[in-house]
Amino acid sequence: MAKAAKSSGWLVNLSAFVAVILIGVSLMLSKIGAMGQVANAFMIIANVIAYLVVSVVSFFYVARKKNVWLWIVWAVAIALIIISYVIKG
Repeated sequence: MAKAAKSSGWLVNLSAFVAVILIGVSLMLSKIGAMGQVANAFMIIANVIAYLVVSVVSFFYVARKKNVWLWIVWAVAIALIIISYVIKG
């Protein structure tokens, strides 16, 4: 069991690293006038990756606690994130 958690940790860490790189690149590209749309696309991808990483990590936290109320709060928060992203997009 511990090996599965350890082996999935590298994917979460890699995803967070890629999100940080995309955020940095998008911030630099946003300073260049003609690259605004590319910067925006990188920022959207970085945000999605960051939301996914946070969701996965928080899922494992809630799963370990085995508390129904934490599951409810987690599910509502995930639903709010999805709804806000759909409305924004």
